Amino acid sequence: MIDYARTTAEMASLPWREWLRTYRRHERGGHYLAEPGTQDITADVALDQLRRPSAVTTQADFLLLHGLDELVEEGRRRWQAGAAAPDLAALAGRSRIQEAEALTDSNGLGGFTVAQWVVP
Repeated sequence: MIDYARTTAEMASLPWREWLRTYRRHERGGHYLAEPGTQDITADVALDQLRRPSAVTTQADFLLLHGLDELVEEGRRRWQAGAAAPDLAALAGRSRIQEAEALTDSNGLGGFTVAQWVVP
C-alpha cells in the first residue's frame, strides 16, 4: 500500500482538514461535500487500525530498494547517447530522470508511506 498514513492519535490531534483533503486541478480544493464530482477526496490511512505491516518505509526508500537507481542510470545513458539529436528513446531516458526525482522527493511523493504485508 502506498498512501498518506498517520496513526489514529496523530489524526485525532489535527484539524480534520489536515487528514481529509480535497484536490482540484492539482491544488487543494474546497469542502469535501461542495460541488460533488468536481474534486478528488483523499484521506490519510490510520495505519494502526490495520493488521501490523511486515514493513513500513517511505516511497523513496522503497523505490530505491527495488532498483530505481539502476533505471535512472539507464535513462541517463540513453539521454547522453541521444541528446545531440534526441529521438523517443533519448527523451524517455531524460523523462525517467525527472520522474524519479519527483517520485523520491521527500517533501512530495517520496514521503508517502509504503506499508507491506506478507501473505502466506
